[in-house]
Amino acid sequence: MLYFKDALLEKLVVHEVGNKIQEDDLFLSQGLLELKDEILYDMLKKYFLKPFKTEEFFQFQHNADLEMNEVYNYASKIFENTENFYEESTKVARHLFDCCEHPNIKSGELYMAYINDVKIGDDFVECVGLFKSENKDSFLKVYPTDDNIELGYDKGVNINKLDKGCLIFNMEKEDGYRVCIMDAVTKSSDTARYWKHDFLNVKPREDTFFHTVNYMDM
Repeated sequence: MLYFKDALLEKLVVHEVGNKIQEDDLFLSQGLLELKDEILYDMLKKYFLKPFKTEEFFQFQHNADLEMNEVYNYASKIFENTENFYEESTKVARHLFDCCEHPNIKSGELYMAYINDVKIGDDFVECVGLFKSENKDSFLKVYPTDDNIELGYDKGVNINKLDKGCLIFNMEKEDGYRVCIMDAVTKSSDTARYWKHDFLNVKPREDTFFHTVNYMDM
C-alpha cells in the first residue's frame, strides 16, 4: 500500500514535449522550479500523487540488458546522486520526444519530480516521478469591478485529471526497480502503447497482486 501523507516534493522541473511527427518542438527548461508557495506545493502534490491508488507494480525491462533501458538508466543516475536530477531530466524529455511517433499523441508538459519519504508498506523510500499533462480544461474567471461582477475565461491544467504518470521507487534496483504507472488513455487506443511500452518499457512485477489477478482471469 502506498502512503503519501509525509511525502516531500524536493525537486521539480517542467519541460514541453511536442509530437515530432507533427513537427512540434521540444522545449527544455533551463533550471528547476522553486516551490516556495505552500498552496501551489500542496496542489502539485495532489495532482501528482492522488491518482496512484493501485497495488499493481511494474518493473523496467529490456530485451538485451536492463542497463540499456533509458528511463531505468536515468533514474539510477539520480538515485546515485540527486545533483544529477536536472541533467537526467533533459535526457528523459528527449527520450519521450523520440517516442512520440504516432500522429495522435498529444503534445504536453512533462513534469519530473524527486520525491522523498513515500511510504510503501513499512518502508519510507525516495522516488522519481514522471507526469505528463496533455489536456487543457476551460474555466471561468469571476472578478469584481467598481459596480459589477465580470466574467472571463481561460484554459489550464485540471489538477484532478492527471493524464499520464509514473513513480519509480528506489528499491529492487537489480530487478528493474519497483514502478507504478497510470495512463488515462484507454487500452484500446492507438496511442496506449507509447507511455507504458515505448517510453517506459515496463512489465508487471510478479508479486502477490500479479498472481491473484492472473488466477482470477483464469
